[in-house]
Amino acid sequence: MAQARAALPLATARGSLDIRSALAALIQDDAVSAMANDRSPLVLQIGDLRMDTGTATLSRAGQTLPLPKLSFDLLLALAHAAPNLVAIDELMSAVWPGLVVESDTVSQRVKLLRQALGDDPRQPRYVGGVRGRGYRLVCPVTRLTAAGSVPDDAFSAASIPGPLPEHARAVSRSPMHRRRTWLFAVVVAAVALGLTAVIAEWRRAPQIALPAEWVPLTDVGDSATSPALSPDGRQLAFIRNGAAFLGTGQIWVKALPDGEPVQLTHSTRRIFAPIFTRDGSRIAYSVAAMDGPNMSWDTWTVPVSGGSPERFLPNASGLSFIGSHEVMYSEFKTGIHLGIATSLDDREQHRDIYLPEHHRGMAHYSYLSPDRRSVLVAEMAGDGHFHRCRIVPFDGSTEGAAVGPDGACLSAAWSPDGRSMYFSAETATGKHLWRQPYPDGEPQQITFGPGDQETIFATTNGKSLLTAVGLEQSEIWIHDARGERRLTSEGLVRSPWLSADGHRIYYLTEHRPGDDRVNTVRRIDVDAGRSSEVLSGFDVRSFDVSADEKWIVFASVSSDVTGVWVAPLDRSAAPRQLVTGGDEARFDREQQVYFRKIGSRVNYLQRTDLAGSEPAHVSETPIREFMAIAPDGAVALVTGTLGEESYGEFLLPLSGHPPVRISHRIRPARWSRDGTALYIEVGVDGQSDRYGRTGIVALGSNGLPTGPLDPPPGDALLINHAEQSTAFAKDSDVYAFVDGRVSRNIYRIPLR
Repeated sequence: MAQARAALPLATARGSLDIRSALAALIQDDAVSAMANDRSPLVLQIGDLRMDTGTATLSRAGQTLPLPKLSFDLLLALAHAAPNLVAIDELMSAVWPGLVVESDTVSQRVKLLRQALGDDPRQPRYVGGVRGRGYRLVCPVTRLTAAGSVPDDAFSAASIPGPLPEHARAVSRSPMHRRRTWLFAVVVAAVALGLTAVIAEWRRAPQIALPAEWVPLTDVGDSATSPALSPDGRQLAFIRNGAAFLGTGQIWVKALPDGEPVQLTHSTRRIFAPIFTRDGSRIAYSVAAMDGPNMSWDTWTVPVSGGSPERFLPNASGLSFIGSHEVMYSEFKTGIHLGIATSLDDREQHRDIYLPEHHRGMAHYSYLSPDRRSVLVAEMAGDGHFHRCRIVPFDGSTEGAAVGPDGACLSAAWSPDGRSMYFSAETATGKHLWRQPYPDGEPQQITFGPGDQETIFATTNGKSLLTAVGLEQSEIWIHDARGERRLTSEGLVRSPWLSADGHRIYYLTEHRPGDDRVNTVRRIDVDAGRSSEVLSGFDVRSFDVSADEKWIVFASVSSDVTGVWVAPLDRSAAPRQLVTGGDEARFDREQQVYFRKIGSRVNYLQRTDLAGSEPAHVSETPIREFMAIAPDGAVALVTGTLGEESYGEFLLPLSGHPPVRISHRIRPARWSRDGTALYIEVGVDGQSDRYGRTGIVALGSNGLPTGPLDPPPGDALLINHAEQSTAFAKDSDVYAFVDGRVSRNIYRIPLR
């Protein structure tokens, strides 16, 4: 059901029923029923708030607080039960009578209520709660009358029968509600049981972007993302069947509104960031590839009418056209240090705008303000993850400041008048769109729901945004003597770890406790088919399990600082923090803990133990990523610029011997359990960056390859799954892997 709801926009695009009219009728029915049946006005004092149910207003010190109807109903339901806890399912019945909603809908509405009241969930003045159970009011509640007030205990189920507000109970039993229920059933059947989520989203979204008004621009069965409009607004470019960033999809173009999509590229490289040229005749896009041993991210263009792509500007990605011959783009300085620059389209008048302080920092996207004074930058920090967006001056005079919501800023845009900044960001609530008044207003979330809204493009008239709406899901599968079978069926999972005997799988999965989305570790008993939670209370970025399955080491983020923690798997003791400012932790067979230490400018590979001894460098060579450690701890697998070599992937002997460069045509990942072989991920073809198959390279007694690390012949390949999403038992014929799927389409979101 969750999948059907999240994928509703895809279904409505194909349906023949007038969804918007049906939704309007449903919402109007609710409003009429509520007004017709709400005959018992109350005036309540809730802490320093005054609630008048007759006028449906909330005020503080004589000032009215704007509060949407659903938030008002939620506060009233909590007041009815005060000071008792109201279970989540009871709130669903009280605030959404007759509808099926998810707990995430309740938590989102509670979050909006807290925001409207200026309440801090960590130190609440009004709305408290118990994670996963329910919510309650923590302030006094008094019923006011013409003669004054009565004690708190007079405001109870005894004085006001039933757990629901009067108008909510009236709606649930009215003839109009029965007609609305019939209409609801018809619409649900027409859109494959997806209407419920849209109704809920429409009702609780701010009056900025109503889901009922979203207009589908594509109708593909797989995935469409990264929308861009031509200057005249008549053509839409997008990436189909691939990710928005460094994906393996292709550039497509479609004439609006009803033209047939046409594929323009057939690249074997990873592409991203499509944009029309100023005259609209071509589409520019970024291509990430390896040029021999060196990384090369270039801008290419392809004619809208079809034809051969041409390289437009080398060492330039995320390019935008900001003048008749002026462009702005990201370029590599040293290694993978990626900064923002501007120049003419022949590289004349080149000028740097912004370069991240950390040598691992990568400023991937840039967006110039309409007045040409400021640039929004979406960047990766020293840990290799997207952080908050940054706003910097176009003249490059300062490093600017962070803007947007607290989370990973994936793309941004400006309103045509420059008064608003828009962000596509992944926060605790998921991937959604945000708006922030320029220059330092408060970020406001403008889209909601269990599905994602990914990437953002602002139209030139300022009336709408374009984004990719949809859902990403993945499953854990096992391959053993019984064949291949699925072990999980819903949610988003990744990073499997398989026990040596092939009977237990540990993995990361998305979890939603209260208002937040966090990644937690779970374990599957393969034979019994049962899953259980291993950790709680942590947002886990990565993890590893000791060979004897007694310990788990993991990286978790708190207040933008990543730390390494360790915990016994039998829960005999609480998790302990080993390191602050580190991640990518791995065990060797002696249970030594290796991890990446994130410095202020560079990263290093360090080691500690379960007792939490003072961490020490195992190599004085800076690294970018730490990927794996040999079982005996003698060799590490890292990425970076080592010695005189250019950036790449290396086997780094910890004995002091020179590192061994890995062929650019493969992606190494981890050792076999006995340390005699290395599992590697190789391309679909010899010149491709499109990885997806796993092979084995034999290692010598020193832990290094006995021959060149080139892609093995086809008959040496193990499986047709990417190594990074695969885990092997002691027997390499037994492995677990992740199978994922993405459903997205491009939507136009009108702004109010």
